[in-house]
Amino acid sequence: MSTFRRRLFHELEPSHREGGLSRLNRFIVLVILVSVVFVVVESEPAIHGSHPTLFHAVEILFGLVFLLEYVARVWVAAEDPRYSDGLRGRLRYAMTPSALLDLLAVTPQQLRCQRAVRHTLDHQKAAGLIGKIQGRE
Repeated sequence: MSTFRRRLFHELEPSHREGGLSRLNRFIVLVILVSVVFVVVESEPAIHGSHPTLFHAVEILFGLVFLLEYVARVWVAAEDPRYSDGLRGRLRYAMTPSALLDLLAVTPQQLRCQRAVRHTLDHQKAAGLIGKIQGRE
């Protein structure tokens, strides 16, 4: 497991690799850019109004990707000698400015995702209730 963690650490931490961004970091940058474009497109009421479920699903997907990245960064922090003393080291990493910024960035997204999940579930419950009512008539 630590071999995988070490490889992931080198993929996620640009300061510990030569030759620029890794493929994983380029993917993360691409996801960030696509999510920004998505938010801009979503702000157009006519577009959002015609595909609300799609927008909710994609918002959940982006939230999960960014949460996974944050959790992975905290997990691989143990590969850095400064944070290699188990849970205590990971907590110390989580208090660094870059990790706190990541947490600040992912928290609102997670809150929106929770709201989107609730919204989707409410629509599904309403559709099921309507189906039951129509079936009884």
